[in-house]
Amino acid sequence: SYTWMPGSIVGVSSTVSPTTTTTYTVTGVNANGCANTKTISVTVNPKPIVTASSSTTTICVGNSAIISAAGATSYTWMPGSIVGVSSTVSPTTTTTYTVTGVNANGCTNTKTLNITVNPKPIIIASSSATTICVGNSVTISATGATSYTWMPGSIYSANAVVAPSANATYTVTGINTNGCINTKTLTITVNLCTGINEYEDTYSFVIFPNPVKTELNIDTDINYSNLLIVNSLGQMLMKNEKVNILNIENLNQGIYFIQLLDKNNEVMINKKFIKD
Repeated sequence: SYTWMPGSIVGVSSTVSPTTTTTYTVTGVNANGCANTKTISVTVNPKPIVTASSSTTTICVGNSAIISAAGATSYTWMPGSIVGVSSTVSPTTTTTYTVTGVNANGCTNTKTLNITVNPKPIIIASSSATTICVGNSVTISATGATSYTWMPGSIYSANAVVAPSANATYTVTGINTNGCINTKTLTITVNLCTGINEYEDTYSFVIFPNPVKTELNIDTDINYSNLLIVNSLGQMLMKNEKVNILNIENLNQGIYFIQLLDKNNEVMINKKFIKD
């Protein structure tokens, strides 16, 4: 029979978890009742005191942070099985990183840190017109954030009236409530508008005034079926049967085409006009 001290542990063997280096003494008794003792020492090494830190604990999607550890001699980070004292990470969602540190005695300890990932704003940029004449203006607008800066011009508002003298690309930078940033661009085409180009035709077809602000007068002897107004992209904006006066007040400033269609919906006439 056996008795271990400290602990008054009875038995051939036992699992012990000393917190400091400890000497255990076992007393054995044989069948004759004679006793003897033996000692064994269990050395207890300290765990490393691992610390974990980050250059920032909150980032925006697409940005990065530097995570660092101290207190041990080697480190492994999870997720990612990243080995090393520090690493640059770019999580796409809020993530908890756990670092396991090992000291010179082979003892291990862990530490965790959390990095919060905030979304970027979804910026939408639009314009009241994408094509204008020199000297005219256009309103550019942005949505999706809480504050905006337009460049060029350093314009600090969601909406702005601009009058570029040449083709221009505007970039809006939006910031949301989390401080995350995103950008969007739009292009304004600027035409000289010094004259009206039109297709050659043998018909009598006159439109006036040109440029026009509100009402476009139509004078023709052509027997047409329908009249269309299309933009520079070929998109139909208006469709009418035979008219003498066409109200185009709701059109944005820019260049448009007036088309006359025959009974087969084929284009007979295609003329350009400017909405002023």
